[in-house]
Amino acid sequence: MNALKQIVENELVEEGEIGKGSIFTKVKNAWGNRVFRRGIYTGYIVCMAFVDRYGRRRLMIISLFGIIICLAVLAIVFYLAATHAPQISYYESTHFGMNATCPTSKHRILGLGIA
Repeated sequence: MNALKQIVENELVEEGEIGKGSIFTKVKNAWGNRVFRRGIYTGYIVCMAFVDRYGRRRLMIISLFGIIICLAVLAIVFYLAATHAPQISYYESTHFGMNATCPTSKHRILGLGIA
């Protein structure tokens, strides 16, 4: 447990080295971090080796199938979440306030069919 605590504290110190401020300042300071640079360089070399060995086209086709599978799983999860969610009536949701971003949302909730 103490080792885990020490690791977390070390990461907080390294994150503190990056600094606070805008995203541009953080990116600039991150490139000054030795661990970050080594990780980027190592990843770059590994990617080059994969492209040289297997070819860009083959890797793109494999990644395409991976993306299709992930999107199908997400579609199934969202469908199941929508079908198993409890029904909420208009009166149960009025204490959250009306949706002010879309002027026709009130009509949709009431079921008037105005789009």
